[in-house]
Amino acid sequence: MNKVEPIKSKDDMRKLSKSLSKNARNEMLFKFGCSTALRIRDILGLKVGDVRQKDYIELVEMKTKKQKKFKMNNYIKNEIVQYTKKMGDDEYLFQSREGSNKPITRQTAWNVLKKASNEAGITVNIGTHSLRKTYATALYEQTKDIALVQMILNHSSPAITIRYLGLNQQTMDDVTAEFNPF
Repeated sequence: MNKVEPIKSKDDMRKLSKSLSKNARNEMLFKFGCSTALRIRDILGLKVGDVRQKDYIELVEMKTKKQKKFKMNNYIKNEIVQYTKKMGDDEYLFQSREGSNKPITRQTAWNVLKKASNEAGITVNIGTHSLRKTYATALYEQTKDIALVQMILNHSSPAITIRYLGLNQQTMDDVTAEFNPF
């Protein structure tokens, strides 16, 4: 099984968003996932009423069974307002087109992201977990605070977060090659 990667390039983010823009639901899935650090299973279980006119997303994570309270940023709150205008509170945020009130599946979400990333010419290995990793990587780049990223992701140790961010020998080599203490 290949490990999925975060999207680190702003240019790749724009390309992928543009590729997904043909379908409002799919584009919103990408924006929402990259803006919330939630796992795909938790995202797909959300209904419009869980996020509409809210400052926080509150849920029990499916994987960890831990309580999660996550403050949404203004960008994603504004996107939610636009996206959910014609939706009822009881509808799934990422509704299946199958006619019933069901969310899309994880496999559908993966297919959407893979197809769009291929169309956009993105070379990193993208999957649904790339959304969470993209959030984590962007937050780390902005704050350089592993402990904060660990807490937001609900990781049990900094070692998991470091591996998650892809901080590896190449990262260390790149930093030390340019480092000059004088």
